Amino acid sequence: DRIAQHGKKTLILTEGLLCYLPEAAVRELSSELARYPEFTHWITDYFSATLLKWLNRGWGKRFEKGNAGIYFGSPRGAAFFNEQGWHSIQTRSVFKEGVRLNRMIPGYRAWGPLLKFTPRRFQKFAECAYELTLLTRA
Repeated sequence: DRIAQHGKKTLILTEGLLCYLPEAAVRELSSELARYPEFTHWITDYFSATLLKWLNRGWGKRFEKGNAGIYFGSPRGAAFFNEQGWHSIQTRSVFKEGVRLNRMIPGYRAWGPLLKFTPRRFQKFAECAYELTLLTRA
């Protein structure tokens, strides 16, 4: 409430947060942010549900040891946020943006150059496995 009182057009930035929340908490946060007309835009990142499974399979025990599990992977990409009152106006692949800006995520840096030699299906997965989206109120 206090944040909403101090602005007419507020951009919310939650980069690096949603993956640590269960899906129900992400829904609740999305709905809560949409309640305030002052919150006109929201930038967030999210993993795909497939990448979440893959990360937990490979890294899950390490996350648990550090008491920092990852729980949220969007089952429908940016469309997940539509039900909570948001609409995506731009979505970008973190992988593609890393290549474009020459700022690859360390995990991608290792296999990124090899991606062009993989099946198109895997290339598509890599492009939408981790995304950033700019949302506006629906």
